[in-house]
Amino acid sequence: MSVRPLVGPTRYDYQLGVMGMSLVCGGAVGALSSIPLYVAGSLGALLAAVVLVVGTVTEFA
Repeated sequence: MSVRPLVGPTRYDYQLGVMGMSLVCGGAVGALSSIPLYVAGSLGALLAAVVLVVGTVTEFA
């Protein structure tokens, strides 16, 4: 296995980016709208979990 750094981002980098953005956006929507913060945060966390599960399933499929 090569020890050279990769040239560009991997799909895991993109997956982690989408998970982070869903968490941040959930919190921002809850803070800036009439939706309660716990509802918006929960939906952001649910979206991040779905991204994690789909990424894991596609890795082993």
